[in-house]
Amino acid sequence: MITRACPVAISGDGLKLATAIARIQSLAARWRHYPLPRPGLHLRFMLPLVGVFMIAALLGWWASSRLLATTLEARQQALVERTAELLAGGLFPLTPELLERVALLTDARVFLLDAGGRPLSISPHMAVLPSLKELESGIVDSGGEPQIVAVRPLGKAPPSGAARIAVTISLAHVRAAVNQAALTLGLVAVLAVFLLSWLAHRLAAGVTKPLDALIRMAARIAAGERELAAPVEPGPQEIAALADALEHMVTRLRETEAEAARQARLAGLGAMAARVAHEVRNPLTAMTMQLQLLREDLPTERRRDVDALLNEARRLALLVDGIVDHGRPLRLQPRPTDLNRLAADVSSLFAPQMRHRQILLERDLDEGLPLLDLDPDRTKQMLVNLLVNARDALPNGGHICLATTADSDSAMLSVEDSGPGLPEERFAAILSGHAGHEGFGLRMTAQLAGAQGATLATMPSTLGGAALVLRFSLSSPDAK
Repeated sequence: MITRACPVAISGDGLKLATAIARIQSLAARWRHYPLPRPGLHLRFMLPLVGVFMIAALLGWWASSRLLATTLEARQQALVERTAELLAGGLFPLTPELLERVALLTDARVFLLDAGGRPLSISPHMAVLPSLKELESGIVDSGGEPQIVAVRPLGKAPPSGAARIAVTISLAHVRAAVNQAALTLGLVAVLAVFLLSWLAHRLAAGVTKPLDALIRMAARIAAGERELAAPVEPGPQEIAALADALEHMVTRLRETEAEAARQARLAGLGAMAARVAHEVRNPLTAMTMQLQLLREDLPTERRRDVDALLNEARRLALLVDGIVDHGRPLRLQPRPTDLNRLAADVSSLFAPQMRHRQILLERDLDEGLPLLDLDPDRTKQMLVNLLVNARDALPNGGHICLATTADSDSAMLSVEDSGPGLPEERFAAILSGHAGHEGFGLRMTAQLAGAQGATLATMPSTLGGAALVLRFSLSSPDAK
């Protein structure tokens, strides 16, 4: 048996309903991709407080209004009951004049009733009596106007035919006063809510305003600004600590970026220096070979000059290798070295140019200096750098003293000059690399000294200028 699905006819209203549901589903799916913005801290702080203030004000207004209404109605009821008991006690003759006077004093209405509960004709308020359905103690409705009624039996000597007395007071004026008081209390509550909300706003602003300033500062930092300080605004201690931490972070970030830029510049200079060194090495090698060939053709007494040139060529080759190997560990070749001999060779090499510059180069070498296990070429390079530094400090001539000395635990090689001097702060900046391109030779000397276990430092100068000393330890296994 084959069954076929029968098409279902959809009415016009059903089609409209299905279309509306489809649109609602489409809108809901679309809005899921656009989440509502999260409320800020100020709004999240304010809304609960304002809600609490409004609920507290509403409850206070309702409780005070109810308390006032209950209190006033209780006082009116007590007044009615006391008046009825006083009149029913038989202490006063219940004449129409007395009843009228009592009604004026208490703002009440007084009725005399017979044994059947019917009012007597001597009652002063017969005109309003028919509006009361029945006279009994309590609160009754009289034509839409609430009345407090107190009924008491009469005591001795009642008027003719009178058995009970009824006293009524309208609550209309009481409830009107309660409504007026409730309106006043409502206005006071609204003002209190506004005042408390304003105070809460000021309190929240004292927290959120510094935070907003810090957020703007963080955004500026993220955008690349570095020369800025934390906003100086009063705030809680925690926010002040956060501002200090953020300012410290900016300072550290600025210093780190400056150091990174400096390292990048130095890396660029190192790459350029390596290229220059590569270009210098080839002609230097050719010059060395030519000097060696020239030496073979010279007589013995002239070969010393060529040997000095070859030594300088080897030193330049070491300098080129040092530039190429910048940043790599130094390859030292230590051997027993006579520091005095090294100082004498270097000073002899500098003697002609020192005389040309009118500089007196003096040597004061300690003959008892022991041999040191050093790389002679690297040590000679350090000494050359120190002499070049002293020479450059005396453009108009002067005095340089090259000295060696030893004590119980170290050997020292010092270079003093009569120039303008080298302050300790400037010397430290040169060694740390914060003096720019100035003092490159001193920085290289300090690195070479550190590689050989020595130190480069300043000392008081007897010539009035700079005094730099290389100190080699004698207690190390390198000293012999």
